[in-house]
Amino acid sequence: MQSGKDAINTLGYKNMLEVILRGENGFIILSAAGRFFLLGASRQNTELGKIVKVFRYYAKEISQRYPS
Repeated sequence: MQSGKDAINTLGYKNMLEVILRGENGFIILSAAGRFFLLGASRQNTELGKIVKVFRYYAKEISQRYPS
């Protein structure tokens, strides 16, 4: 996550939402949720958009319910 945050700061963006690692056989997503992280993986790259949307929703819910 720190590498992702460093890249976001270098590029001048404000918040890091998630880090996605994609390979030939699937992907891993790591999403910031306040003081917690959500981690998920799938072998179906076609589901990536749906999973990102769900992760963003629940990351927001978790960060609101459990503030830093």
